[in-house]
Formats: sequence, C-alpha cells, structure tokens
Amino acid sequence: MIYRGTDSTGLSEYQSVGRQLNFTDKDPDALARKYYYRVAGVIKDPCYPTAGKKADSGPYSHSMSNIEDNRFQTGINDKQMRNEFISIFPNPFSESTTLKFSNPEGFEYKLSITDLSGKLCRIVDNITTSEYLLEKENLKQGFYFVELTGPKIYRGKIVLE
Repeated sequence: MIYRGTDSTGLSEYQSVGRQLNFTDKDPDALARKYYYRVAGVIKDPCYPTAGKKADSGPYSHSMSNIEDNRFQTGINDKQMRNEFISIFPNPFSESTTLKFSNPEGFEYKLSITDLSGKLCRIVDNITTSEYLLEKENLKQGFYFVELTGPKIYRGKIVLE
C-alpha cells in the first residue's frame, strides 16, 4: 500500500501494489506539488506476540515506512529533545563507576537504572552532589540506561563487565 499527502500527518491511500517485487511508479503530479509518501507492507496473517514480550500486544498486521522521519515534523523545539551532559567513568566497569554531572546548587536528583528490556533495576533518591559513585551491588553483567532526574534530566549508558 502506498500513501500520499501534502503534509506528513495527512496521508491518504494513493495506490495498492499487491505482491510485486519490482514496482515503479511515475506520479504525474509529483513535480507540481511537494508530496509526502509512506509505504506500508500488509501481511495476510497477523503476528500475535506471546508471553508479554511486546508492550500493548497486537495483533500486528502491517509495517510502515518513514515513522522515524515523521517525528521531526512534530513542531517540538529541538532544544527540548536534548539531554544534559553526563560524564561516566570508567565505562565499561566491573565494580564501580562515577557519574559526574552539573549540580552546583546542590539540587536533589533521583537516579534510575534500567536494563535493555526497560526493567527498572535500581532507584537511588536524594542525590545532592555533582558526582555519584555507582557500585555494582546486585547488577549483572550487561548494558544499562541511567537517568538522573531533578531540575534537569541527565541520561547515559553504562556497560557492566
């Protein structure tokens, strides 16, 4: 299925292409106006994820192109999307690592550590310094996301060897 529209959020069905592997199209109006296109692959038998491995489980019966590109059309200020800088060293680490971020005012921050599946592995409240020594404790080897939340948000990644 091919969708077309004059803006990225108002697409309507333009053409159905079936099961052709080598499809070409010459849109006669493409040079007259600026168009946005999206290609959707629709499968006959939908996918039903099992065992809660996918959030908001299906059924899933289509895949869409350009989803990532369209987030740039939301009008959200780019500055709002940026994370503040955090320094993590050493990284990778085996026993402990230092998280360093700007907090000269001594504001209160909360540290959240999640694994790749999104499972929350640890929360540390009341961090009021600009540095935090993160000990391995019960964390297993792997890749983790760290987030310090307070007046600003600091995000980073750590690897535990």
